[in-house]
Amino acid sequence: MDRTTLSIVITFLLILGVGAYLFFASNQTSVVPETEPGQEQTDVSRTPGERTVNLFYYDPTRDQDAEGNVMCTDKGLVPVSRKIASMTPIEETIRLLLSGSLTAEERARGITTEYPLSGVSLTSVALSENGELRIALNDPEHRTGGGSCRVAVLSAQIRATALQFPEVQEVSFRPEELFQP
Repeated sequence: MDRTTLSIVITFLLILGVGAYLFFASNQTSVVPETEPGQEQTDVSRTPGERTVNLFYYDPTRDQDAEGNVMCTDKGLVPVSRKIASMTPIEETIRLLLSGSLTAEERARGITTEYPLSGVSLTSVALSENGELRIALNDPEHRTGGGSCRVAVLSAQIRATALQFPEVQEVSFRPEELFQP
């Protein structure tokens, strides 16, 4: 093979390699950052397409003891359906919950939420191979704290929303100081 032919072949292979890399890189779903050392992380993404998900909000009238006292348990959680189209349905669903997107009709039925919480933002969602979903929130104003009833309901809403996905077996929050009474 002469030098010109060799140069053409090498150039062609380089162009083919770069093209293949760009094609596959653009079609990859992103793996969410922030795994802890020693823990594997799996992709929490799926192929895009419209799907129905539930956001779990709270109805205190469904969560009362015999005397009418609010119990602050997951018995008061009420699913509300939403349609999403996302490559990252778990993350998108959590973001939607945190936005507090209740309709007027849902509010009229007694469904409530304290979301959105001023200053609170979702920073990452990571799913380990064992099914632990680690949700990291930025809460510089400590809005996720408060009384035990309040924080129980706030965290229960996120847990129930995340656990609807079959690959999620448990939910943990980062930093650990979130949702403290």
